[in-house]
Amino acid sequence: MIPERDFKLSRKRKSRRELHISPAQALKMFTACDLFKILLAVKTFALDLFFPISCAGCGHAKTHCCKNCLDKIPILEIQKCHSCCAASQNGTFCGEKCRRNFSFDGIISSAAFKENSVLAKLIHRFKYDFAQEICGDLVKILLRSGCLKKLEGYGKNACIVPVPLHKKRLNFRGFNQSEVLAEEIFKNTGIKIENLLTRIKNTEPQAQLKKIKRLTNVKNAFEIKPSAKINPEKIYLLLDDVCTTGSTINECAKILKKYGAKTVIGLTVAKAV
Repeated sequence: MIPERDFKLSRKRKSRRELHISPAQALKMFTACDLFKILLAVKTFALDLFFPISCAGCGHAKTHCCKNCLDKIPILEIQKCHSCCAASQNGTFCGEKCRRNFSFDGIISSAAFKENSVLAKLIHRFKYDFAQEICGDLVKILLRSGCLKKLEGYGKNACIVPVPLHKKRLNFRGFNQSEVLAEEIFKNTGIKIENLLTRIKNTEPQAQLKKIKRLTNVKNAFEIKPSAKINPEKIYLLLDDVCTTGSTINECAKILKKYGAKTVIGLTVAKAV
């Protein structure tokens, strides 16, 4: 039997020897899950260091938006015609006169987009500070507004089409905010997602442009995917985070209708008013 003192020493020596291994050997000791956890921790540390988290409303630490401030974000009680701004049940156009310059059939939005508002700050962090976790809060706003409830009337005929990012911006950001929102909406409603479009032009961010420039910036920026199948009986819900002029949704709708879609509705978290 090894004396207790010698046993402890032998354990210490063994521990020191185990530390003297090459980086390659150390890497082999980690599973893919361990490596992912380490990378996630490094990412979280870096983001907390350069983009410290605080509530966009009250400044409370360690949350992008506290429940109190999230509940205070005003929702749009009434949907409006995108052209004349008259009250509209599902954000559809009042008639042919209002819709003649647009390819989509209406836009449903949950809240008003105003510069420097809590919602505007959340959306900015979501897209430009790589805060993907804010997606949950944005979908809560959609749920509270009743927008997603309105979509239930479309039944199984509806599907969500996320507005695509160009591959260069997707590689830079690491995720498409519209796809992330679509996945969260699917979890809450069961509305299926169909990625039918691709972005063929790496356009400037719409948020940085004036109204007239926004209209031309996304012109001919989208195309249908070769594998896409359009069903005229379906209702296509074009999903984006914000609608300002409606030019992005309009260009996407133009492509969908070119290939056979009959009904295309825009769905956004926020809309400029």
